[in-house]
Amino acid sequence: MSLDSRCAIWGTPAREIRGDIAAGRITVYDSPRAGGSYSMELIIADREAPYLADDVKARMTTYLIRSREHGNVIPHIGKRELEEAQRAVSTSVHDRALSLLSYIAKETGRVGESVKLQSVTDSAMAWSESTHVSEVEYLANYLKSLGLVLSLSNVRPIKLCTVSVEGFSHLEKLRHAARSNQAFVAMWFDHSMDDLYDEGIKLGIEDAGYVACRIDQTPNINRIDDAIIREIRRSRFMVADFTQGDDGNRGSVYYEAGFARGLGLPVISTCQEYQFSTLAFDTRQFLHISWSEPADLRTPLANMIGAVIGDGTHA
Repeated sequence: MSLDSRCAIWGTPAREIRGDIAAGRITVYDSPRAGGSYSMELIIADREAPYLADDVKARMTTYLIRSREHGNVIPHIGKRELEEAQRAVSTSVHDRALSLLSYIAKETGRVGESVKLQSVTDSAMAWSESTHVSEVEYLANYLKSLGLVLSLSNVRPIKLCTVSVEGFSHLEKLRHAARSNQAFVAMWFDHSMDDLYDEGIKLGIEDAGYVACRIDQTPNINRIDDAIIREIRRSRFMVADFTQGDDGNRGSVYYEAGFARGLGLPVISTCQEYQFSTLAFDTRQFLHISWSEPADLRTPLANMIGAVIGDGTHA
């Protein structure tokens, strides 16, 4: 049964679809502001969701959109998903703009057609992890400065946009990367770290349905730095462990993580628990999965990959 209701996350107009789901303890919502349909435990919808900070709601919305992109038509929000949204770091402005570009392309019926964003403000805000309509306009202007969209008018509050040829080309490159089932691993290649890779990182990646690529275990006849760049480009995402030895930070790990982020690839960061104070100041802002023993990392890493990237085809 469908009825007029409110989005449990944003409080905006939505359809609430009730059914015999988990004996009435879960409700399905269809919300433009949340980017589509999702299910939520009623205890969270009633007691916690309305009081979340806007940035947490935006990250939760991004999780829902990514889940749908990976085939989960009605993603679920339970206690674990709520806690992950509260701990997660907000998406970079550049990646938010690219998500808006994907939305504009999705709403375009044919090449060269324009989208009037002010008529689909809720959905555009959902896709761009925005909390205010002015952010959507800012991101649209940024896309225009990159040549990825064309602005056909300056009608307020948001410009009329169409995806450029360069924009479609860029999206195709991103889709090609998204089809990859490889996860690049950046870490300190010391024998003391072998158990971390074998018992934690590799198994966590495989549990999530992906194949781990550790460059020192990948056959190649080229220069090692060329091989690293090639394999990062071939990967869907990166797992970077920032644990270091007595001689200091692992510069190669920082470089590889920065290169991956520059390509727009998600980077999941990890670090041995007692070494968080040694992290470089410009990366401490990112969420890191902590581990004490190597095997401790396996399940949290698999869960994080599933939440951020979605399950791979090898799951």
